[in-house]
Amino acid sequence: MVTRNPAGYDADPVSPDSDETWLKHFQETRGVIPPPLKLMALRPGTVSAFMAYRGQVLKGGPLGEKEKALLGVAVSVALKSSACIRNHASAARKAGANEDEIAQAALIAGLICGASPLRTAFNGIGDSTD
Repeated sequence: MVTRNPAGYDADPVSPDSDETWLKHFQETRGVIPPPLKLMALRPGTVSAFMAYRGQVLKGGPLGEKEKALLGVAVSVALKSSACIRNHASAARKAGANEDEIAQAALIAGLICGASPLRTAFNGIGDSTD
């Protein structure tokens, strides 16, 4: 199994894991398999390929874990995905972001996209005591 850091990003993007292993991992660690992964699982090898791509994109680079997670918050707000906002806000907290930083990332996305995503952000960020 791939080693994970506290924010949930892959430390090692190269993984021989099968789709089934990834799905089991999400079920065991998050209590749910994200719907996009369920859809990917309909095409054998797609989950593993996606997770390898994800790992390669997130591996190292000039951005720290907190910045990557805050970008995840902002993009999730722009996409109006409450579930993704919750996941990325949680990852940002685990990576050391405070509520003001998370709120600013959401507000910047709302500023660029308009106010509509802010309602989704408010509902998705939720209670900081999770």
